[in-house]
Amino acid sequence: MRQIRTALMGLTGVGEDYLGALQTNDHFELVAAGDTDRVILRNQERSIGCEVFEDFRSMIIETAHRGLDLLVVALPPFQSKDLMTLAAERSVTVLHTAPFARTVADAQSLRSLFERHRARFIVSRPQQADETFRRLGDLSALLGRVALVSAQVSANEDATGWRGDFARAGGGVLLNSAFEQIGLIIDVMQLPDTVDAECNMRLEPGSPHKYDTEDSAAVMMRFPGGCVGCLTAWRGSNDSAWQVSFVGTNGTIDIFADRIVVDCEGFRGTTNEVVRRTPSVNSVLDRFVKMLDSAEPPLESQMNASLATLSVIEAAYLSSKTGQPESPSQFM
Repeated sequence: MRQIRTALMGLTGVGEDYLGALQTNDHFELVAAGDTDRVILRNQERSIGCEVFEDFRSMIIETAHRGLDLLVVALPPFQSKDLMTLAAERSVTVLHTAPFARTVADAQSLRSLFERHRARFIVSRPQQADETFRRLGDLSALLGRVALVSAQVSANEDATGWRGDFARAGGGVLLNSAFEQIGLIIDVMQLPDTVDAECNMRLEPGSPHKYDTEDSAAVMMRFPGGCVGCLTAWRGSNDSAWQVSFVGTNGTIDIFADRIVVDCEGFRGTTNEVVRRTPSVNSVLDRFVKMLDSAEPPLESQMNASLATLSVIEAAYLSSKTGQPESPSQFM
């Protein structure tokens, strides 16, 4: 199998992780990389080892003309939105980090765009692509009837730059730091009937109000059958960490970034005993290769599952404004 000709947009944050993974994975040939920050490009140009671009539009047009198999997009959705038309029109497969859209409506427009041009749009969800975490569906059957779901997410990002601007970012800690965890909950529980949320900004005494996205959020979810779930998220901590727990009539399952701990009748143990950095973008790339190499479904584009995640987040933001529970289904 020939190498997959790949271009990367965005070289900071998870984009830096993808850069390292693409440079060391023999299945991929990194033919171009780009960032709008000249300082970043100048500092990394020698180590990147491929053509670099400061203008993303030129990068898509030129690399697609020469033959491009995959475009990895590690940008916030406000920055990538207008570029996706260029990729879809050229039938380029896009792998976009989450969040890939600010609202369900934006995501549906993206889906229609890529379907119209018969191009693939894949959402990068490392946990869902990882072999260990893909066992979650089988493991959750051990729980019996689920009565309680709880999740905690702490992020070490701050509200500077685009993250503090709701019009550009689409949200704060819920959208940008808890997307994967909300997705995991939906994977097990399906879409909640209602969402009730409170969102707050962290303002230091006497400090000016410079941003309008939330630093902390508490989200209550009610699922069909009577199960309730509670997720708390906050940013500004020293370290990023998270945990999602399910309590059922037959036991518990606790999900961490590096392992899943099961304590249920008939099964007790820890999967993924070897602690490693997770989420890992290598899991996404490895599954992409398997998808091309076999009859495995094409990562399902994960669009429908991601639409559900966005609908819960959007319902949470609406609930924080109305002061009452809101239904995610209204956005679907």
